[in-house]
Amino acid sequence: MACSSYIPSCVACNTLNNTCDFCLAGYFKQNGGSNCTLCSASFPNCNTCSPNDEAGTSVTCLSCQSGFYPFNNVSCLTCDQFIPSCISCNAANNSCDSCSVGTYRRFNGNACSPCSDLVANCTVCASIDGIGSNITCSQCALGLFLSQNLCLTCSQFIPSCNTCDINNSTCTTCDVGTYRNDSGRSCVLCSLSISNCTVCAANNEQATSITCSACTSDTFLVLNSCITCSELITSCDTCNSNRTCATCAVGFYPNNNGSTCGLCSNAIPNCAQCTADPLGLNVTCSLCAVGSFLVGNRCLACSQVIPNCNACNANQTCDACAVGFFRNSSGASCSLCSNLVSNCDECVAVDDAGSAINCSRCILGNFLVNNTCLTCSQFISSC
Repeated sequence: MACSSYIPSCVACNTLNNTCDFCLAGYFKQNGGSNCTLCSASFPNCNTCSPNDEAGTSVTCLSCQSGFYPFNNVSCLTCDQFIPSCISCNAANNSCDSCSVGTYRRFNGNACSPCSDLVANCTVCASIDGIGSNITCSQCALGLFLSQNLCLTCSQFIPSCNTCDINNSTCTTCDVGTYRNDSGRSCVLCSLSISNCTVCAANNEQATSITCSACTSDTFLVLNSCITCSELITSCDTCNSNRTCATCAVGFYPNNNGSTCGLCSNAIPNCAQCTADPLGLNVTCSLCAVGSFLVGNRCLACSQVIPNCNACNANQTCDACAVGFFRNSSGASCSLCSNLVSNCDECVAVDDAGSAINCSRCILGNFLVNNTCLTCSQFISSC
């Protein structure tokens, strides 16, 4: 009778005591040879083994199943369990022969480390030396460029680039405010080609010309140029979105619903600042030119308001009277110098009230002596 008929998986029996001397490969004797037990039942993933004692209470794994490797003869591990990220092991020296994609061999195969540890965003690499202190990156993460062993974003590789064609190392779309130049090899600011342009596009691959589609908030797009308010409407400081003038320069007012800026002095002679209704039909002066007074929405010369006055102030008083006159009554009027000093031709008031003057020059034929104008005969007897 064959051994296997009464001791399964036994290939050589001891007929004297009905025990098994040798089990099939992949089995081991247990309980003094009374039965054969599968190696993998006591030792997961073990292919061949031998018992450490007659009872078979413990075994030593001699070889592991395909894809598993013995670890100190006490366990069978996958490469990845033995060395994380390892896909091919060397059981003889407990090292990794090849690491999974995205990792590289370190410390002569004792470890697998991510490529990105040494080169940021690198996804495929290889160790230059057994130690793994340097690697060569051969592929970067999606959307990144490999350049001189570095993984760069589009904008790092081509400044202001938003999306790239990695295969051709060119830019497919540039950031807003720039355009593709030289067949995508660079991105150039719109404003370098068209002043104040904020959004544009090249008209061909070589970017020999560009089309502007938007300008800065204080400029307007006219015939592919961005022009200021003052270029759009002469003397305009700020414009409305509908290309009409909101505020004109000092001395001007929005006219014809903001289509032009009218000169204040054209509407009201000598007016320096003014406002008007939208159509510019009713102009109101708020400040007159130097030398003029604002009286009833008119700008009058000083001499029209205060006779013989050359320069007036905002208080409608005279600052400077004509030659031969002096400020009187705090500038309310100009009086003849000769009214206070006979024959005086030029003078200044001593006080704002004009109660006294200092004469500085007499009329021809008179001499100034102690603030008095004297004739020759008064100055020199018998002259």
